[in-house]
Amino acid sequence: MRSILLLFCILSVTVITKAQQVDKFKQGGYTDTLGNQHPGFIKVKIPQGGIFNIGHTYITYKETDTAFEHDINIGAINNFTMGVDSFVVSRNPGISKVPILEVLLNTPVKIYHSVFYDRGNFLLHTSDGIYLFGTDPDNLGLITRKNFKEVLSHIMEAKPNAVANIQNGTFTYFYMDDLIKYYKVR
Repeated sequence: MRSILLLFCILSVTVITKAQQVDKFKQGGYTDTLGNQHPGFIKVKIPQGGIFNIGHTYITYKETDTAFEHDINIGAINNFTMGVDSFVVSRNPGISKVPILEVLLNTPVKIYHSVFYDRGNFLLHTSDGIYLFGTDPDNLGLITRKNFKEVLSHIMEAKPNAVANIQNGTFTYFYMDDLIKYYKVR
């Protein structure tokens, strides 16, 4: 009984710590739908209940570390950066509940990542997330275990070593992050 209680306490602290990281401002900026760039400090605001919707999700922006905060609806944004991470806002109706995608690989056919997965009537938050690919954030396909070799071999064709490691099974769907790191440094 004690071990279960201890485990519960450790997991609670971990979840609370991770949740608080979203609420911290990071240096970055955003580009609005008119193409204007706004450097400053950004944090993402997820609405109560965690349901993403273009009408309800927004970023909080301030020009300087001490400036006044402004909430900006995600529908008025094309992309934004927080620290070294880049994000785009998708207008694809199939993922309207999860419009914020992290750009993992910026090649002609890009790889995107989302930690939310739309299951129709409800939204799942997954630890690993889902991987998507496409030429832009509005035209997307889902990367699955089934299409992994074909899709990633095409995306990474400029690096034959990466393709060889995909084809021989060194990298599988479950090692996507490692594959992307390998691709970037080779």
